[in-house]
This record gives sequence, structure tokens and C-alpha cells, in this order.
Amino acid sequence: MRMFESVVIVADPATLELGVAVRAALEAFRLRVHLYQCVQKRNLLDLLTGQMADAEYVVLCAGGFHPPEPESLHFVRMVDEVEGSWQEVDLWLTPELVREKVSLPGRTIVVTGGCNTGTEGLAEAFLSTGCQAYVAPAEPIDADSVVLFTIGLFYHLLQEEREPAAACSLEWAVKRAAAMDTTSREGTHLYRCFTA
Repeated sequence: MRMFESVVIVADPATLELGVAVRAALEAFRLRVHLYQCVQKRNLLDLLTGQMADAEYVVLCAGGFHPPEPESLHFVRMVDEVEGSWQEVDLWLTPELVREKVSLPGRTIVVTGGCNTGTEGLAEAFLSTGCQAYVAPAEPIDADSVVLFTIGLFYHLLQEEREPAAACSLEWAVKRAAAMDTTSREGTHLYRCFTA
């Protein structure tokens, strides 16, 4: 990754604070960040079909799931027109819905938030739609840890800019960012990387 490349961040009203925090750090790293706040459910679905800025990395700020909830990325506090009036709605982005709605070929998905979203089911669903990689936490994780991990990930991806001989692959960047907090139960070490 090089300076001034684009990164897309997608947030719902509940996760906008995470998106803004990550955006500030990435812009300080001299990346070009496109932050989309999805107030309407249809805005989120449009973005998931690729109607967004061109960028290799897409950061999804979302909630996760806890059994018996469905395996999913959980987007909340959006609105949609239901029976002629605007109502607050959630979207459970399950593996089935990912396969049906997502079209982000060649992109790497990084989940900021999303307790338990680093599962085989979600990873396989995103990869089956043409995504090149999926990075998410495998267990419940602290909000501070997801921000720290995401900032660390991009810091390491930009290693080539600081020291060309030390270029860092996505897999190595995930390992290094995950190693920033290995002691906290809900620390950065919970992140996993799945590739096509």
C-alpha cells in the first residue's frame, strides 16, 4: 500500500464514532479516506453492491453477533420505508445475504467492531463474491481494540513507504496488528485473516 491510496469506511449511525476515529488516523498516515455514514438501509445495500469510491480496502464498522443470533455483521439504527412510513431498522448481514447482495470483487474487507464475525461462514461468503480477503475478530472484542487493530493494520500496510525493503503483506500486517495487545481477553489478538 502507498500513501494517498483510497480507503473506504462504511458506518451505521451507531458505529460512526469508530469510523471517524479510524478516518482521522488514516488521513494522518496520508491515505485518502472516503467515509460513508449509512442512515438509510438502502444506502448500505447500494455500497455493498460496489457503488462507492474505488479502493482496495473497505472497512466495515458494524456490530457482530452472539448466539443464538444469526451469524452476521449487524448494522443498526438505520431507517427504511416500512408500510408507508420511515421506521428504524437493523440489517443482519448473514452469509446468505452476503452471497445475495455483496459485489465488491478484488477488495479486502476489514471489520471494525463485529464481535464474533471472524468466522468461516462469513469469510467464505465474502470470498465467494470475489473479495480477495476478509479480516475480522473471531470472538467478542473491545471497541478500543478494534480501533487499535485497524490503525495498526494500515500502519503496517504502509511499511513499504517508510522502508521499501521491509514491504509488508496483508497476512503479515494482520499478524503484527494483532500482536499489539495479546494480554487483554478482548484485545487485538482476536483478529483473523482469510484470503481467497
